[in-house]
Amino acid sequence: MKKTKMLICDMDVSYLRALVGYLMGDSDEYDITCFSDTDGYISSSNTFDVRLLTKDFIGNNHDDLLDDEIEPQDKSKGNSVDIQLLGANDVPEIGMNHLYKFQDMKTFMEKLERFTLKNATKNCSGNNSKLIGVYSPSHHRLKLPFSLVYSNICKNNGKVLLVDLEANSYLNKIVGKDPVHNLTDYMYALSTDTVEDEMSIGDYVNFYDGLAYMAPVSDPAELWEIEEEQWSQLAAKLKQSPFDVVVIVIGEMGNEINGIMKGLSEIILVEGNDEYSEECLKKYKDYLERKKLNISVQEVRLEDRDKDFGRKFNIVELMQDNPDKWINNVKRYDRVVSAVG
Repeated sequence: MKKTKMLICDMDVSYLRALVGYLMGDSDEYDITCFSDTDGYISSSNTFDVRLLTKDFIGNNHDDLLDDEIEPQDKSKGNSVDIQLLGANDVPEIGMNHLYKFQDMKTFMEKLERFTLKNATKNCSGNNSKLIGVYSPSHHRLKLPFSLVYSNICKNNGKVLLVDLEANSYLNKIVGKDPVHNLTDYMYALSTDTVEDEMSIGDYVNFYDGLAYMAPVSDPAELWEIEEEQWSQLAAKLKQSPFDVVVIVIGEMGNEINGIMKGLSEIILVEGNDEYSEECLKKYKDYLERKKLNISVQEVRLEDRDKDFGRKFNIVELMQDNPDKWINNVKRYDRVVSAVG
């Protein structure tokens, strides 16, 4: 996993230590350097993906962060994204991203991840994200919960995006959020030539507890209007995203879905242990073979688990659940996880 190189500069040593401690404990994706004095910062010639700076380190003009004695190549902030850290009485610099220091940390992290993701999108043209589909031929009701658990596990080994392609998904209900943007918005942006060169997948991604996801459509008819060529374009874009793994929850979309299927590295087929599930699984594997899609297939057998969930899925329980209950017979699981590291 490529770590995000982050610089944090704040003269408030107590806050600096607390923030670095939180970031290091919350995720293993950051390689952090920090300064509490301007002299150390000015003398540093390292380059970073993200820089969190208070006004003391920004100066009068945030486009000129280093003094005139530093060599030109060290002055350039290159491809980094600069974010101003604001105290209660600070005023944001015009045209600069900013984060309030003393806000809810979940909100802080979500905004930080969004800023970082927007910047990473510009520099991932040579990336080759692994696309893993999750599908249930018998429409097993635990397909989406399994996808959440699986994504959360992969998240510990790399950057993961969950894309929900179900027509009647209840993902928004589970996470308790109404998304600003969803899959329809992203597909529209992809089809608009004037937007394509400037668009960032970060503008269309939502976050829940550190997991990035693209929300499902609000109207099933929006999915049925997407043609195979557009699905192929989506798969190509996801392969070049800043994520190591993209987990795609697949619903029913007719032959058009082959546009996505052709871009998958693997597909996980989620089923129960009954005869009906077995027959549905067999028919779908025959279909994949006939289409010659050349996708590596994994089978996951799940119990209905009514005793665990009852009538309601609790997102906190899902994200913190024991993975062995879900993943104990996923074939080649170790290889899948190591692929994102």
